[in-house]
Amino acid sequence: MKPSFLCRNCGSAESFIRYDFPEHQRAIRECRGCRLMVLDPMPTRDELHAVYNEGYFENEDLTRGDASRVYGYVDYISERIAKQRGYRRICEQLRKLVRPARKPARLLDYGCGLGFFLDAAYDHGFDVEGAEFNAYAREYIRKRYRYPIFGPEDVAGRGRYDVITMFDVIEHLHEPLETLEELRGVLNDEGVLVLLTMDSTSIASRVLGKRLEDFRRIREHLYFFNRANLRSILETKGFEVLKTESIGHSFEFKLLASRIRAVMPAIGAPIEWLLDVFPFLKRRTIYVNPRTKFIAYSRKRRDPG
Repeated sequence: MKPSFLCRNCGSAESFIRYDFPEHQRAIRECRGCRLMVLDPMPTRDELHAVYNEGYFENEDLTRGDASRVYGYVDYISERIAKQRGYRRICEQLRKLVRPARKPARLLDYGCGLGFFLDAAYDHGFDVEGAEFNAYAREYIRKRYRYPIFGPEDVAGRGRYDVITMFDVIEHLHEPLETLEELRGVLNDEGVLVLLTMDSTSIASRVLGKRLEDFRRIREHLYFFNRANLRSILETKGFEVLKTESIGHSFEFKLLASRIRAVMPAIGAPIEWLLDVFPFLKRRTIYVNPRTKFIAYSRKRRDPG
């Protein structure tokens, strides 16, 4: 009899339910072999497409308690400046690592959202292109930028890249390991792959557990990696991991308070009250790194011969 669970990474048939969401008839299973976590059952492709629309970037219900509404962003466009601060630091790191086949270095942002990283990378001298799943996002970029934008299915026919970035993307893919193989095929020799995803077994992630927003995104997050198993996967797929580090984000106080309230109401509610008393603080930003996400820089190994 075929086992009900078979880990896509290590092949183990041993797993257990780490986090259960019975009201939504879903759970997050953890492999006993490599600790890769998987949503069970996974949404169908049609169910995923129903999430990835215009509402994905303006979801006021994100910070409420119902896990069926936890997806996307409260107001993605308003987060642009805060996001680009972090993107500039990543671009500066890439300029040190990339050995371009030609100049300017050719960069693909796979899952580029509304194009904010493309904008930052272009300003740092990269020749940029974007692949995006969300049709609304593709049209948004085409109306505002001149960068080439296309669907993920069209990546293979566009030549080779010196850099491929995937920010908060790999956990959304039905077949993440196969996608890594495909992207390796369009990287130049010694090209750089950058992945940003949640750290599912960090201390903070374990303490917060199923209260953590990344775990509650059961309509869109299919896989939950940690540093060890992602490193193992990348090495198996022909990459040398150069560096991994935790990474935070700059938040407006108003948004940060609402997200804290969704996880820890006893702390978040008083902060929101304080912001109502001092409303000028709501749009101020603060950098926060709870060590629930990490970024991995890796380089494609040359093929033998």
